[in-house]
Amino acid sequence: MIPFGEGLTDVVATGRRPLLVADTRRERPTGSTASYVEQGFTAYYGTPIATGDRLFGVLNMNLPTGTLPTEEERDIIDLLADRAAIALSNADRHRDVENRARNLAALSQLMERVASKLETQDILDALVTAARDLLGAALADVWVDDPHARRLSLRARAPKDFTPEPAEPDWSRARGEGIVGRAFESGSRRTSPISRRIRS
Repeated sequence: MIPFGEGLTDVVATGRRPLLVADTRRERPTGSTASYVEQGFTAYYGTPIATGDRLFGVLNMNLPTGTLPTEEERDIIDLLADRAAIALSNADRHRDVENRARNLAALSQLMERVASKLETQDILDALVTAARDLLGAALADVWVDDPHARRLSLRARAPKDFTPEPAEPDWSRARGEGIVGRAFESGSRRTSPISRRIRS
């Protein structure tokens, strides 16, 4: 593993351009490059594996002292790196499509599970279980508004036996109080960063 900001690999990754070094001993080699130098591999050629804005990695070659790849050989190496980047990008897109298909199938099943319930509490219980299963969350809960008291009360939670430490003496919130109260009062589904600790 090479830390960011260190070595010839970082130069290639940061510049997104191929790099040819005839003698790495002049570059104060560190890490793996220093090890290659000790073995007589002092020539270096590196090229980025990238497509568009996405950088997948760097293809490095350490060569024996005095052995430099020709311009034609470098062009071939660059072309191989480009083709690898395209293949990796296609693989990522394929995985994204598969993941979306799985999520949609799971969502359909979970919606059927929720819709099959008739009682209010059963619907809420099914809802939090479905949401937790879909996202793989540690916890999901539903808070219901009481318009007369203008407070929100915890009505369903998955898993049901989850109890934080310390336990809450009163599982209710005023409108606008904590994350739950603020989310209800805003009436918006948009997320926003929270820079301080707030009671949920």
